[in-house]
Amino acid sequence: MALALRRKNSPVPTSIDDLRNKKILVLDSDMSHDYLLKYIPEAEPVPVDRWPEVLSRLDAGEADYAMITRFAGLYFIEHL
Repeated sequence: MALALRRKNSPVPTSIDDLRNKKILVLDSDMSHDYLLKYIPEAEPVPVDRWPEVLSRLDAGEADYAMITRFAGLYFIEHL
């Protein structure tokens, strides 16, 4: 399962359709990257090498959303 995180000024996604044609940060070669390529091919993946980079680049406005695994999301919620 994947979670979609958003920038402050991006609308809250309510369905997969909301992520089409958007720039989405993903961890390179992660299951969230695979999910994005398979189920939302119209999205523009922005692959990064490490999880902390996903959040910092999202905050910097380099993409509209970030897609991370549920487990990574729970970790960030607890530790950030």
